[in-house]
Amino acid sequence: MIRDADLILAMSSEQVEGIEARYPLTRGKIFRIGESLGIDISDPIGLPIDRFRECRETLSLAVDYWVRSLDLGVESSELLSAGDEQ
Repeated sequence: MIRDADLILAMSSEQVEGIEARYPLTRGKIFRIGESLGIDISDPIGLPIDRFRECRETLSLAVDYWVRSLDLGVESSELLSAGDEQ
């Protein structure tokens, strides 16, 4: 699967480095999803719902960059349509 991928997005620099170390063929095609913002995106697991919402907003901004860069013709809101059910 990794060998066939054109682009791999990870949440953090640590994840990028770990994947590159384990799968050297990923170098040059793996990036942080928050690369355009210059940030790692932390996993909000176990944190209050507000942190999940902040994470979703940050992901939305980051995904917008990748959507525009890849010219996918969709909005990030379509890709991140989790909503606020709770």
